[in-house]
Amino acid sequence: MKLNLSEIKEAKLMLTKNESFKVMYFEFEPGKGLPNHHHDGDAAIQVLEGKVSFNFVDGESCLLEKNDFLPFDARHTHNVIAEEKSKVLVFIGL
Repeated sequence: MKLNLSEIKEAKLMLTKNESFKVMYFEFEPGKGLPNHHHDGDAAIQVLEGKVSFNFVDGESCLLEKNDFLPFDARHTHNVIAEEKSKVLVFIGL
């Protein structure tokens, strides 16, 4: 499932976008985040503040904390849930 950003109520901001990638900033309250979705290429997430749970629907998951950076194959369906109030950057290859 592709992510429709207009449906995401949390604070979000497109920082940059070109023909190769886009960078987005999100703020999440505890228990909120990005629902199951995928992209057509590679992506990465960096936690600026807080803690988030990053989960692939195949069961693999990890807890990301401040300053953690995780590159991943975004073709695999995944989600992000804030464990506490969090600020994150998401880098998406186009």
